[in-house]
Amino acid sequence: MPIEQNKSLVRRFFEEMITGDVERLDEYVAEDFTTANAWKNRDGLRKVMKDFRAAFSKLEFSLLDIIAEEDKVAIHYQVTCIDQDSRKIITAVHIDRIADGKIVEGYACGDSFY
Repeated sequence: MPIEQNKSLVRRFFEEMITGDVERLDEYVAEDFTTANAWKNRDGLRKVMKDFRAAFSKLEFSLLDIIAEEDKVAIHYQVTCIDQDSRKIITAVHIDRIADGKIVEGYACGDSFY
C-alpha cells in the first residue's frame, strides 16, 4: 500500500477504536497480528480496547502527529477520558507495520493512569 493509504488506515483504526465500534477491529488488524505489549495478539488487543472503552463514559481522540515510511506508521495521539466529574488524559505513541492493507505488528508506549 502507498504510504498515504497506510497513514489513513492507522488513523481510521485509532479513531474507530477510541470513539467508534471496537467490533470493527478485524477490518484494520490482521488475524496474525503480533505485539511485544501485554495484549500479545489480535484477541488480546480486542479485549484491552473493550475494557478501556467500558471504563469511561466518554472518550475523545486527538491526533497529534502521524509519520510513515515504507510499511511502518508512527502515530502520536492523545485520548481524553471522561467519567462523571473526572477527566484524564493519556498521550501515547504507536508504531505499526502494515501488510496487505492491515496492521500486522504494533508497539505502544504511553502514559498509564490505571
